[in-house]
Amino acid sequence: MQPGYVKRDLGYIDEYLGKGYVLQPKEQKRLETIRKVCKQQKEMFDNHSHKVADRIVSLSQPYIRPIVRGKAKSPVEFGVKFDLSVDEQHLDGSRRSPLMPITSSQPCRVP
Repeated sequence: MQPGYVKRDLGYIDEYLGKGYVLQPKEQKRLETIRKVCKQQKEMFDNHSHKVADRIVSLSQPYIRPIVRGKAKSPVEFGVKFDLSVDEQHLDGSRRSPLMPITSSQPCRVP
C-alpha cells in the first residue's frame, strides 16, 4: 500500500463529501474500512512492527482474520473459523470470527 497516495485520495473523497456528496451505505462501510486499514498501516509503520490488533486483511470482507496454523506448507491462513459438531442424530455448525457474532444454524437430522 502506498500511504501517500491513499491519504491524497481520501482527501479528494473528503472534499466531495464536504460539498454535499452522499455515499451509499455500502460505500460508507467500505470507506470506513479503508480508513481503518490506513490507521493500522500507520500504526505498524510508526512502531516498526508487522502486527496490529484486529488487522484487516480484506477490504471486501473486513471481518476475516489471519489464522495461525503452524503448518509447514501454509503457516498462516485467512478466513472465518467454522465449528462443526456431530453426534448420532444431529449436525450443528456455527461460524465464528472476532468481529462477527456466533451464528448457529438449526441442527440437521442425520438419517
